[in-house]
Amino acid sequence: ADQIRPKVPKLAAIMDDGLGGFETRHRTKDGRLRDVVITFRQVEHEGRSLISAVWRDVTDQKTREREHAARHERLHRHGELIREFGLSRSGVDGDIRTFAREITERLSRRLGIARVSVWLFDDSGTELECLDLYESANDRHTSGMRLTEDQCRYELATLKSSRYVDAGDALNDPRTAGY
Repeated sequence: ADQIRPKVPKLAAIMDDGLGGFETRHRTKDGRLRDVVITFRQVEHEGRSLISAVWRDVTDQKTREREHAARHERLHRHGELIREFGLSRSGVDGDIRTFAREITERLSRRLGIARVSVWLFDDSGTELECLDLYESANDRHTSGMRLTEDQCRYELATLKSSRYVDAGDALNDPRTAGY
């Protein structure tokens, strides 16, 4: 079965009902799936009614559409989270430690992030304190860890200039590897 076999339209549906085509997926000989559009058109040739079928690969277009939809959904979730954070009682009251705890867990759960943390610079800007680290794998909050400029000069400089770090691989990302 080199193809994913769509339900093939009946000839009468094309000829009489004006079925113009359909979208389906095709598996190539090397196993890849391709999105395709197959269009039909009735043509007359030497007094006979024939059907012209054209197959068009739309995989790249469909990939872009799926990526766009995923970005849209992610932005929608981000917007919802921002609204929730703006209405959080702990945030409104200035209870930064409770607010950090709420933020880390919500971000982790809603965005599917394994570890989320919120850190606060001291007044001198030479030390960071972890207000909350949430790890989804064991549903655990921890806090109180400290990073000093002596230990992590490059990483703290990055945080000062960027304000946040989104590291997919924290152990190998140079912005986070030191801590």
